[in-house]
Amino acid sequence: MFALFCLLFSATAVDGRIVPKGAVTFEGTELTAEGLIAVGEVASLMKAHPDWKVTVRAHTDSQGSGAYNLKVSQDRAELVADVLIDQGVPRRHVDYEGLGETEPIASNGTDEGRQQNRRVEFVLR
Repeated sequence: MFALFCLLFSATAVDGRIVPKGAVTFEGTELTAEGLIAVGEVASLMKAHPDWKVTVRAHTDSQGSGAYNLKVSQDRAELVADVLIDQGVPRRHVDYEGLGETEPIASNGTDEGRQQNRRVEFVLR
């Protein structure tokens, strides 16, 4: 199941998480056109597999205060979850959480690392 999800969405499995490769992007607090397309693909796949449930997990880099980053990540996770629901995924199949800067996957000391840390994950549960 994870392999199929990864293949369709150019994502990789990392420690049991599904991590899109830059597909879910934001301009401030709004999804970009590219981000909307990526979330729509996730919604389509979930509707094709009605037993699947997902937790949307949003992360930030360490720029800014911890409280600010937590709020940004919570808002983004909720927005992505709302888009999934708006596109027909049952509400009971979608959870979300913002984790701020607490789970980096790369160094926050470089632009590349910070870019990797700003991510949205779709974790099948």
